[in-house]
Formats: sequence, structure tokens, C-alpha cells
Amino acid sequence: MIKAQKISEEGMEFIKEQEGCSLTIYWDGNKKAIGYGHNIKGEELLAVLRIGDALSKEWVEEIFKEDVKKLINPNLKKIFKEEKEFPQNVYDVFGSLIYNIGYEGLINTKFYKLFKKERYMQAFLELPWTKIKYNGNIKRRYSEVFLLSENFDFEKNRYVLDTSTIGESIGTSLSDRTKLIQK
Repeated sequence: MIKAQKISEEGMEFIKEQEGCSLTIYWDGNKKAIGYGHNIKGEELLAVLRIGDALSKEWVEEIFKEDVKKLINPNLKKIFKEEKEFPQNVYDVFGSLIYNIGYEGLINTKFYKLFKKERYMQAFLELPWTKIKYNGNIKRRYSEVFLLSENFDFEKNRYVLDTSTIGESIGTSLSDRTKLIQK
């Protein structure tokens, strides 16, 4: 039986680290945002707040938990329905991408299409250029590649749930992994 496809605590911490946290309302492109990059929609109670208004850390944390519950986990289930099981790091990276570019934004990318065709190494190479809107996204995408390549056996082009079977082929640094990807 395939385990539930949902983001882990580590995955949530990864998103928080990538997004940063603002306790005040700010402009994010053409919309207001708060906390860990939560986009404020017109129908939310938060919409009445103005740029610079502040919320407590506790409130920001609750907003993030709701985003995970309503945005990330349901879409992970859609993406990985009726498929083979992947290591948790895969679900965490896809959760990060859903949070950053949205479900529709993700499923229309070349990265996603390559990954779904199990052309993993090509997908790793495509990910750094996926939906880059801001310079900060470049570093984020490379961090996602690094996380996505954990538990991946480059010699056999497959994910491994039991990492003791990988042996030396996994490589521990991003440069090692990059060299194997480019073979």
C-alpha cells in the first residue's frame, strides 16, 4: 500500500526557509502577502489589512498550516494518485513547488512532464529554470534539485525507498550529483 502523499514537517520547514517570514503585510508582485508568502485573496478577512499592518507570529503560523492543509496536501494527492511510492523528499519538493508556483503552474511545466515520464535526470536539469520570476527563485530551484535528488540512484535512474541498497552511487554533494546527471 502506498503511504499518504503529503508534505512532511521537514518539507514545511524547507518552504519556510525558502520563503522567509514577514509579520507585516507587503506587496508580492501585484498582490498583498503575509507570513511565509501567503497571497491574500480579496475574500479573506486579511484583505482589509493595509501594507505595513502586522500580525502575530502565531497567526502567521496558523495561516501557513491552513495553506498546507488546503493547497499543498490535496494537490500532492492529485499529482501522485495511483502511482508507485516515492521517498518523502519527492513529496516535499513537489509541495514546495505547489506553494511557490501553484498546482496549475506546476503541471504545465516541462519539469513536471519529464518527471511524470520517469525521465528523472532530465527533470533535474530542467527544474532550475522552472517558473523563475525573481532572482530568489534561482537559489530556491537549486535547493529543490538538491532535495529532489536525495534517495535517487543515478546509475539505475530510479528512486530508492531503502537507501541502504544505493551503495556509493548516490553522491553526497550537489556537484557529485550534477556530474552524474550530466552523464
